[in-house]
Amino acid sequence: MYPQFRKLEATSSALPLGLCRGLESYLRDYPHGCSEQITSRAMSRLLLANEVDFGFDKSEAVQAIDDAFAMLRTRQHSNGGFGYWDSYCNDAVDYLSVYVTQFLTEAREGSYAVPEGLLEGARNRMKQIAKANTQNLHDASIQAAAIYLLTRNGEVTTNYLLNLRDTLEKRFKDQWQATLAAPYMASTYVLLKQEKEGRALMDFHRKGAPMKPWFDPWRGWYYEDPQVRNAQVFALTCRHFPEIARKFGYDDIGVITEPLARNRFNTISSAWSILALKAYSELASKVDVKLAISEIPRIQGEAKLIIPESGGMLNAPFSKDAGTIRFQLNQGGKADLGAFYQVTETGFDTGVPTDKIADGIEVFRELVDKDTKDAKPLDRLKVGQGVTVRIRVRNVSPEALNNLALLDLMPGGFEIEANSLRPGKETPGADYVDVREDRNVFFCSLGKGEVKTFIYRIKPVTAGTFVIPPVFAESMYDRGIKGRAGGSKMVVEPAE
Repeated sequence: MYPQFRKLEATSSALPLGLCRGLESYLRDYPHGCSEQITSRAMSRLLLANEVDFGFDKSEAVQAIDDAFAMLRTRQHSNGGFGYWDSYCNDAVDYLSVYVTQFLTEAREGSYAVPEGLLEGARNRMKQIAKANTQNLHDASIQAAAIYLLTRNGEVTTNYLLNLRDTLEKRFKDQWQATLAAPYMASTYVLLKQEKEGRALMDFHRKGAPMKPWFDPWRGWYYEDPQVRNAQVFALTCRHFPEIARKFGYDDIGVITEPLARNRFNTISSAWSILALKAYSELASKVDVKLAISEIPRIQGEAKLIIPESGGMLNAPFSKDAGTIRFQLNQGGKADLGAFYQVTETGFDTGVPTDKIADGIEVFRELVDKDTKDAKPLDRLKVGQGVTVRIRVRNVSPEALNNLALLDLMPGGFEIEANSLRPGKETPGADYVDVREDRNVFFCSLGKGEVKTFIYRIKPVTAGTFVIPPVFAESMYDRGIKGRAGGSKMVVEPAE
């Protein structure tokens, strides 16, 4: 990686909250910006802003959260709900509006200045969802979450709760208690001062649907990912049933930490994991352990102590010459959880990747003279001479793929021809197109075996030899699904 932009950090902590440092870094640098991703990024900064061990600048956190408020206002529909890329939101039960309302509620309770119109609109949308006619267990879980958030915002939701429970008992008897609706409803009972009813429902849910770490790929809706579900149940348990959460051992916390250890996370699971670990850290008693971090050179040499033995959360950069990072735990008292450690490395590769990747997706890009079947590839142009960019992406996985991002980096010295590619939803086959100065990002979905083609034109504005970067495609919620096609070079001659 380029040394000027390379960042190497080691973290160790007696509590699992220390793992949130890497998740926050991932969310902060995540390159895309649908409403879920904007909300997840802001959620992490909101939840960790007051954690002294993280050392975040409070003013920067306030600015980041205010920026999220401003962006979400542009995505809010007149019904109070939120769209993914614009303000479109129909009247159907939708998870995104619930998730944004969760963030706004956490911000309000954290004493941030949430714009009143933004929160009021979101509350109105929660009322619409709370009153909806429950058609299936999927909608019931979202509806239960909406009722829960209304309750946290001061609404008396007894009638909503009773109506939902009656419907579930009539239509889905002996099924609904194992769904996410149950812990949300149990937590709502606690907020309504019906602790006995809430505890009984939560105990019934925990026996019928015990949480287990989830490691396999998930191809369903991003918010139904079992890892996201586990984090929600964990957070609700810590917040509203502390007598249960205080007895959590390593295996219980493992439903959150073990997937992270296997590098299984995305934007929404990261944000929910932070919320879950934050809720747990507020219950955990002080742990009497001492930690230390050392680095051992890649070549022969003595170990170097980075941070001497101390308590709390340790975080420090390490050398690019390190071949091994050593974490040490001195357990002075009772510490059933041991300690948690993490290494993060971020930056930019010095070399341009050339190998092809086709893990579930194949992607191709051509620069050709025209948009026809007999088009010819070009590797030499004159300044001002237009060229057609033709990108194809194909699903080679055994299932349909949703929420794909196709990253098309622009070569230096080129610009898009006027009206050739516009941001928004105008491009056929794309859910949305993000047009930036140095790249174009196409967001789309692909059915099983489906191929989509995107075409636009660019032109060089200066002479020289330019690198055509590789084109890259990935699933935003399953990082194992990705494709890349190698780049090339283009020679641009002066205009005659």
